[in-house]
Order: sequence, then structure tokens, then C-alpha cells
Amino acid sequence: MIFTLCSCAAHHSLLFSLLFHSLLFPFPKKNRMSILVRDALTEQHILWIKGADNVMLERSSAATSKESLDKHLSVFASEGLRTLVLGKRLLSKEEAEQWLQSYSSAAESVDRRKERLAQVAEEIERNLEIVGITAIEDRLQDGVPETIRDLLRAGIKLWVLTGDKVETAINIGFSSKLLKPKTTLIRVDEGEDFEALKDQLRKLCKTFKALTEERSHGVFLRMMRQINHSLTDLKQGLETGIERIFGRSTPSRRRNRSARDETGEGELALVVTGEALEFILSDAHMSHMLMDLGRICDSVVACRVSPSQKANIVDMVHRLAKPDSETPPMTLSIGDGANDVGMIQEAQIGVGISGHEGLQAVNNSDFAIGQFRFLRRLLLVHGRWNYRRSAKVFLYSFFKNIVLVLTLFAYLPPSGISGQTLYESMV
Repeated sequence: MIFTLCSCAAHHSLLFSLLFHSLLFPFPKKNRMSILVRDALTEQHILWIKGADNVMLERSSAATSKESLDKHLSVFASEGLRTLVLGKRLLSKEEAEQWLQSYSSAAESVDRRKERLAQVAEEIERNLEIVGITAIEDRLQDGVPETIRDLLRAGIKLWVLTGDKVETAINIGFSSKLLKPKTTLIRVDEGEDFEALKDQLRKLCKTFKALTEERSHGVFLRMMRQINHSLTDLKQGLETGIERIFGRSTPSRRRNRSARDETGEGELALVVTGEALEFILSDAHMSHMLMDLGRICDSVVACRVSPSQKANIVDMVHRLAKPDSETPPMTLSIGDGANDVGMIQEAQIGVGISGHEGLQAVNNSDFAIGQFRFLRRLLLVHGRWNYRRSAKVFLYSFFKNIVLVLTLFAYLPPSGISGQTLYESMV
């Protein structure tokens, strides 16, 4: 794509060549976008690039003060701000022309087009000079915490897939009430070494599997004690003439339960980074271990994930998450941006939110809503009604066919098994 802009005030023209865009070329671990600018007067070529901090810092020059940048990024992320790192690189005329030829050849190739484009991008997006950091506040829409609370109460497991930093994603999780103050966070961030990551997953699965068994045993014991207490209360109620309903909790017990729900005491949340997911999604055994941890935890937060990783995570959940039977679970993906299109198309149900991010998510979804809070009514009201209607139609068709077939079967002996039908055809 070529754009030509003329500025009468500056009396020069700029030639913009858009190199890569994450919407058009969703490479694994891309998380950046570049543009090449040429000044028509000075013939100077400048590569401007923006992207995630982990991608930009590893491509920065040796003169970059990474410690200072990490400090500022951590401060911004701890406040819940969404950050981007900006950089540039000066190119000579020969380097720019040679690279543009390589890019054109890769873009026109038929075989391994994505891999070749990613390789060409790596050739130019290096030795960057970091020029600044942007931090913006992305406020939650109205009703998001209440919607998430109701979805959790309905037994729906929530996985948050975001390209933000770990600190930003965790802060958003707390503000949306997905994470509670006393929720235990399990971090899977050994993304630099394959064996270290595998050993970390193995230890986490072993530890929390034992804790889950203890928790299940404790739940059984508490259930038996509750039954004994209820029987005792019922017996005392019959003796004293006070009416009690078996299994009804007292107001104090209801208050204690709601207080535990608000604080998140005893809840587990899994936090996994995109670097770790790059190894996990490429190994079947590690994918199974991640799913085991995901089933144990109450919620999962994946940070710094690319659009392709979002789609792969949805596919992994659909294939491996079978909690109660051999039937795969129903997966639903919801997003508002073009980087969510992959996971929306991968899920059985795709929901797009129309807003400032554009209409790419809406155009590729099954259902379109204006705000996230409308998901509660879509699932818990219209979804429930649709389920009941489908169940009634199924039962009606089932018993209707039983009546018709049994009647025809009983009509065969009197008709001498002539094959004559009892009912006239409706068609």
C-alpha cells in the first residue's frame, strides 16, 4: 500500500510505504507495526515502529537503557494503563531499496508466504532506537464486574486473553472483579527455557492436584457435617414445633458465603505469559498439563498473547477440556478488535462488540452486541429460552414419532401386512 502526502507549508513530500500490519499479517509473536518514511528532499529513510515492550526491547540497540524503561513500564502497568513502546531506525537509500525488493518478493510468493514475510520483517526491525513510551487508560464499560460475577455464578469458566503486560492484565482482572483480593495467583512465566517451563508445569500440576484432592475430601466432610446438622435441626424443630426447611442456610451463613465470594478466599487464578504459551502450544504434553491447571483454577489470564495464540488457545480448550464426559465443552469467544477475529472464528460461538475498535470483530462473529454487559442477557436469558424451546421441539418430535410408529406397527396385522398406510401423506 503506497500513500503520497504533499505539505505546502513544508514544501516537501513524504512517501509512506506501509510494511506490515497485524490485521493483515497476524504472525506469531508479531505484536508490532512498522512504517517506512522517505523524505523526498534529503532522501533519508526512517523506519518508525510501535509494539509491545517485550518485542521492542529485544530488538533495541545496545545503547538503550532497558532498566529505566522497565521501571517506567512497570509503574504504568501497575496503574492499569495499556502501554506501547515507540522506536525508529535510520536506513540508507540502498538498504531501503534492497529491503523493499525483498518484501515485494515475499508478498508475492505462494508457498510459505507468512513465514517469508516474518523473516523479511526480522531483517529490518532490529537495532532500534527507543524514542518513547505511550500509556493510555482503557476504562471498563458499565456493568462489566456485575456481568462477570453472574457468568461465574452460572458455572461458566472465564479465560482472559490479552496482549497487555502481566501487571496491566492483573490490574484489569481485579477492577473487573474476575480476581478477588484473596485470590491465589499461579504464575507460569518460565518462557525462556523449554525444560524449565516443563518442570514448572509438572510441579504445579502435582502440587495443586494434591490440594484439589484434599479440597474434595474436605468438601465431602463438610457436606456430611451439614447433613448431620440439618437432621439435628429438623428433629429439634419437630420437637419444639418450629418450622425449619431442610438445607436452608441461616442469614449469618448466607452473609459468610457472600463475604467469601467477594474476597475470593480459597480461589485460584492462573496467569500465563505469551512466551510460555509459545512452548506450551507446540508440545502436546505441556498443553495437557496447562489444561489440567486451567480446570483446577477458577479463572485464567493469558498476557502478551498474539492473535494466532488466542485462536490456538481456543482450539486447545475445545480439544482438551473434557471435565465430566467425552463431549467437548462449548466455547464462546468475545472481543471488540481485529486482533480478536482469529479466536472468534475458532470458537463455536463468536460474539463481537461494536465500538471504537472498528467492525472487524462484528463482521466475523455470530452475534453482535453494543457493550459487554449485554452478554449476560444474551447467555442467561435468550440462551436459556432457546435451550428450553429446543428441548420442547426435541421431545415433541421424539414422542410424535413414537406414537406414529407404534400405531402403524399395530395396524399391520389387521391389514394383512399389506403395506397400506394408516395415515394420508402430509406432503
